[in-house]
Amino acid sequence: MIRQLTFDLTGSEALTRADFFVAPSNALALQAVEGWRDWPGRKLVLIGPEGSGKTHLVHVWVAMAGGVILPARSLAGQDIAALTGANVVVEDADQI
Repeated sequence: MIRQLTFDLTGSEALTRADFFVAPSNALALQAVEGWRDWPGRKLVLIGPEGSGKTHLVHVWVAMAGGVILPARSLAGQDIAALTGANVVVEDADQI
């Protein structure tokens, strides 16, 4: 009987700006994220289908802005007042 060989290949997520592939479909979103200091009211909403790169762009922004990512499902347990003035991303905000 032939035995299947398996390899323990651990990978790391590649979520930096250098890892982000710019295409015509996402160039405007990247430009918006990179221009975060000019956001009206210091807010931006990224909307797109699953797998379109929203989470990758969030990680790019967090690295640039010194931000923090809060999953929507964990907001109830957060001290929101303590986040005043912080750069915050609410991941999966549509689930609130």
